[in-house]
Amino acid sequence: MLSTSSRTRLQVPVPSGRTVDSLQFTLDGRLLIIGYDTVLRVIDAATGALVRELQSCHTGYIHRMALAPDGRQLATASYDGTVRLWNVATLGCTAVLQGHDRDNAICVRYSPDSAVVATGSNDATVRLWRASDGRPLFVLRSPGLDWIETLFLTPNARRLLAAGADDSTHTTGLWQWDLPDLQKLGDDLAARPPKAVPELHGFRLEFPTEGQKQAGYTDAWLTACFSPDGRRLSVVCEGHTRVFHVAENAFSSEADWRFNPVLTLPCEECCQFSCFSLDSRRVALVLPKTVEVRDAS
Repeated sequence: MLSTSSRTRLQVPVPSGRTVDSLQFTLDGRLLIIGYDTVLRVIDAATGALVRELQSCHTGYIHRMALAPDGRQLATASYDGTVRLWNVATLGCTAVLQGHDRDNAICVRYSPDSAVVATGSNDATVRLWRASDGRPLFVLRSPGLDWIETLFLTPNARRLLAAGADDSTHTTGLWQWDLPDLQKLGDDLAARPPKAVPELHGFRLEFPTEGQKQAGYTDAWLTACFSPDGRRLSVVCEGHTRVFHVAENAFSSEADWRFNPVLTLPCEECCQFSCFSLDSRRVALVLPKTVEVRDAS
C-alpha cells in the first residue's frame, strides 16, 4: 500500500510466519533487497512487486546486509557465523568470509571504494576483509565493546565507527578505530603470511542520550544504522526511530564528532531495525508485518 502523505510510505507485506532481519536498497534506489530466514527477496521499491527470490543463501538466518558503493557486490551477515559476498547482477556467491569466533555475524559494511568489507559480531571484534577475494586484513578490538550492531567507514577510509553494547555495564554506545591507508596494503599483504592478521585497538566515543543523563549511555536503544554518506545515524528505540545528524566537521579529529537529533519517526508497531537508501534521503523501517519506507531528509 502506498499512501499520499507528506512523507511517502510504502508498505511491503512480509510472508506469513517469517521475520525480516535485513534489507538494502540497490544503487539506483529502484529495488529493495529483503533478507528473511535464509532467503533473499528482491522487491520493486516503488510498487512492492516481487522481482526475484533466492532460497538457501545461508545455513542460518540472514541478520544484516550491505551493498558496495559501486553497486556491484552485496554482502550478507548470517547467524551461521559467516558473511557471504554476492554478485548483484547474477546473485551468485563469490566468497564466504569465515573467522568470527562465535555463531553470529551481526553486521557488515563496505569501504567507500568498495574494496574492503568490514564485519562485526558478538565475539567482540570487527574484522576487515578484501572484497575481491575475501582475504582477511585486520582484526579490530576495543575495551568494553562486546556486541557490534552497526559499522561505518569515513569517506577517506581512515576511521571506522561501531555502534554496539558493553555487556559488563549493560549500556550501548559508539567506538572508533584509526586505520592505516587501506589503499596501500598491496606490498604489506604480499609479504604477510596468509594466516597472519594484525590487530588494531580503538576507544569509546561520547554519544547523546534522550535524557542527556550521561554521555555514551542510551537506555532504550535497540538497534542503530549509519547512512551511506555518514551524515545520518538512525537509532531504533521503544516506540519510535530517531535520526541524528552528524556534524559536517565530524571527520577532522576525534573531538569533533557531533550527533544532533533532527527527526523522530513514531512507529505504531515495534520497529525491529532500519536502513537508509544509498542517497541517504529515505529510511526503511522493519515492522513485525510490513516494511515501511519513509523520507529521512
